Amino acid sequence: MNLKRKSFTVLMIIMALTLFMALNVSLAFAQGPVTIQEIQGTGSSSPYAGQTVTTTGVVVANYGDNIFIQDGTGPRSGIMLYKPAGTLNVGDAITVTGQIAEYYGMTEFGSGAATTVINSGNTLPAPQVLTTTAVNAEDWESVFVRVMNVTVTNPSLGYGEWSVDDGSGDVRVDDLGTFNYTPALSDSLYFVQGPVNYGFGNFKIEPRNDDDINAGPTLSKTSPSAVEPGDLYTYTLTLQNTVDFTLTNIRITDTVPASVTFAFSNDGGALTGGNVVWTPADLPAGQSVQATFAVTAPTGLGNDVSIVNDTYMATSNYTETITGDPVSTFVGTITIPIIQGDGDASLMKGQTVSVQGIVVADFQASNQLKGYFLQDATGDGDTTTSDGVFVYDTSVDVNAGDLVSLRGTVDEYYGMTQLKNVLTATVLSAGHSITPTDVTLPFSSATEAEKYEGMLVTFPQALYVTENYDLGHYGQVTLSADARLMNPT
Repeated sequence: MNLKRKSFTVLMIIMALTLFMALNVSLAFAQGPVTIQEIQGTGSSSPYAGQTVTTTGVVVANYGDNIFIQDGTGPRSGIMLYKPAGTLNVGDAITVTGQIAEYYGMTEFGSGAATTVINSGNTLPAPQVLTTTAVNAEDWESVFVRVMNVTVTNPSLGYGEWSVDDGSGDVRVDDLGTFNYTPALSDSLYFVQGPVNYGFGNFKIEPRNDDDINAGPTLSKTSPSAVEPGDLYTYTLTLQNTVDFTLTNIRITDTVPASVTFAFSNDGGALTGGNVVWTPADLPAGQSVQATFAVTAPTGLGNDVSIVNDTYMATSNYTETITGDPVSTFVGTITIPIIQGDGDASLMKGQTVSVQGIVVADFQASNQLKGYFLQDATGDGDTTTSDGVFVYDTSVDVNAGDLVSLRGTVDEYYGMTQLKNVLTATVLSAGHSITPTDVTLPFSSATEAEKYEGMLVTFPQALYVTENYDLGHYGQVTLSADARLMNPT
C-alpha cells in the first residue's frame, strides 16, 4: 500500500513537471509559423516579445547588420532582422526563426536569427505611398514606403539625418544606406523611398541607394572646357525622364551667352529673341532627348575669358521647372596647364587643340615610348596643375630643347594625359632649356605626383632602389626616400 502511494506520488510529480515544462515552452515558443503582421501586433510593441517565432518574407533591404523583410504590403507588413545568420540578398524569399525583441521601441528579430533562403530574385513589394506626416506612425515601422513631391526642410539634423515635407508635415530621412545625394535646403524631390526605421523617438525613411532618391527629370549641358578665339563650338542639352510617367508639352529654352555669336541649332531648335527654343515630342519614362546649338567664340577681347552658360530650363507636365548646373568654356590661348587641369584626368579629353612648348625629353625611337615630353616655357604659376604633357607622335623628328608648335587631340592613356593624332607639328627654334622642378619624397598623398605629370623634375635628396623587378622587363626601378622599403615575409 505504501509502495502504491509512493508510485502514485512520483507519477503525479512527473506529470506536474511535464506540465510545468510545457507551460514554459509555450511561453518561449509560439505555436507554429506566424505572419509578420501577427508579430507586429496592433499596439506599440509586439505581443510576441521575448518569444521565439518563425515567419516568412521577402528581403527588401540589406544594410549589413540590419535586414528588412516584408510579407505583402500594407500596415505592419515589415520587420527588421538584426545580424541574422546566413547570407541574404534583396529579393530573397526567406524563412526566419528567432527571438522577437523590442529595441528602444523597434520590433525586431534579435541577433543570430536562423534564416533559410526559399528562392531568390523575387519581385519586391511595391512601396506604400504615404504623406510625409503619415510615415510617423507605428503601422509603417519596417515597411517599404515612398513619399512624393517633397521639399527638403532641414538638410542636417545630425547623425546623417535630414527631413522632407510634402506639405503635410516633416518626416526624417536617414543614411543607413549608401547614396551620393547630398540634401540642400529647399531641394525639390520627386520621391524618397525606403523601409521605415525607428530610433531615438523618431520614425525615419532609410533610402537603400541612389535609386531611392529621385530628384525628378534632369536637364544637363555639356560644352568644351576650352576653345580658341573664333572657334566654332557646340552646346549639348540632355533632358532625362526619370519619373514614372510620360513627359508632355515639353519646352526646352537656352539663353545664348552675350559674348558669343549664334551659328545654328539642331534638333528642331529655333532662335527667338536671344533664346534657342525646342519643343520635342512626348518623352516616355526612362528615355532622354538631346538638343544642340553651335556658337562662335569671341575674338578681340584681349585677356582670356570664360563663357558661362547658366540660363537654361525645361518645362512640361512635371510640376517643377527643370534646371541644370552652369557650364563654363575657357576662350583664349590653350596652354599645357589648361589641358592638364587640376584633376586626375583632363577635362579636354577628345578635343583637338593647338599648343606649344619646349621638348624636355625625346623618346621617339621605335623601341622607346614613340613620343616626347613637351613642357610650357613659363608655366602658369599654379602648383596644382602640371606644366608638361606627353606627345604620342613620331611624324616630325624633334630633339630636347626644341620649341615645338603642334595641333593634336587630348587623350587619357591608362591614366596619363597625352596628345595624340597630331595633325601638324613644327619646330620653331632650338637650344631652349627648362629648369627641372624640385620634387621631394615621400609624397603627402597618392595623388600628389599628378601635378608633376609630364614635367622635367629632379630629386634633391638621396634615393634608394627599393625594387628592381621591372628593370629587366621595362627598364624601370622603384625608388624610395630615407631607406629601402622592406616587404615583411
